[in-house]
Amino acid sequence: MCVLGYAVTMCAHQSLTFESMSLILALDASADACSVALSLPNGSTLTRVSHEPRAHATYLLPFVESVLQEADLSLSQLDAIACAVGPGSFTGLRIALSTAQGLAFSVQKNIIPVNSLAAMVESVTVQESVANQKPAAEHCAEQYEDNNRLTYLPIMDARMNEIYWGHYASALSPLSQKTALVSGEKDFVAALSEIDQDNILLVGDAWLRVPFAQSAAQALELVPISTQSDAGSVLRLAMQHFAAGHKGENPSKVDLCYCRNSVAWDKRQPIRPR
Repeated sequence: MCVLGYAVTMCAHQSLTFESMSLILALDASADACSVALSLPNGSTLTRVSHEPRAHATYLLPFVESVLQEADLSLSQLDAIACAVGPGSFTGLRIALSTAQGLAFSVQKNIIPVNSLAAMVESVTVQESVANQKPAAEHCAEQYEDNNRLTYLPIMDARMNEIYWGHYASALSPLSQKTALVSGEKDFVAALSEIDQDNILLVGDAWLRVPFAQSAAQALELVPISTQSDAGSVLRLAMQHFAAGHKGENPSKVDLCYCRNSVAWDKRQPIRPR
């Protein structure tokens, strides 16, 4: 599908397998693309993705309407709404959360917040290799002797010569005290030197775009997996949280993970008083 000259991806695929399927709508506008995903009662998902730059506000609500219409569902039938809450694009994060909050308030549903870096790790662990039907992470990790020790280093471009990053054993298992950090070159290189570098996967296209991260990848002699956070991965993590009994939060209590403390990155005011 092509809208305003930009490609919009629409697809349905079988990928979610939970004992009790819940209906969750997921939104993500934390990076360049914006996307929406909806879980269906039969275990499949519907997704919409646009890569048009700076057009998150243009597409998110139409995407929501599109997947609900195709699924013949209403907002009131959903169990929860999930949203990537950062780190990531300042504007995109605010647009996505404001949209999610508006939808959630309208039908009195909870929001399941999902960390964008965790969603990036999830996107790697569920990608399928067409050649061998193995998850991409397993396929790329065949060079390692002990895949059980494999860890993930997702990073995102934070601008201002900094990156957002984290260290994960899995999408739901961060290895650092914080699920997301922001660092410049000096601090990141120092932190990287303290991580076991024998069994790590470099996750995110920022490894190829940020000069000091690119240099670090070259020094490690590792090829990064180019990926971004997306609504499909946000949905999978939200489904896991929901199945584990974490049903989400009141929309007014959900806030964004900016990682920065400057005035320009102060925490946003909720759209309704708490």
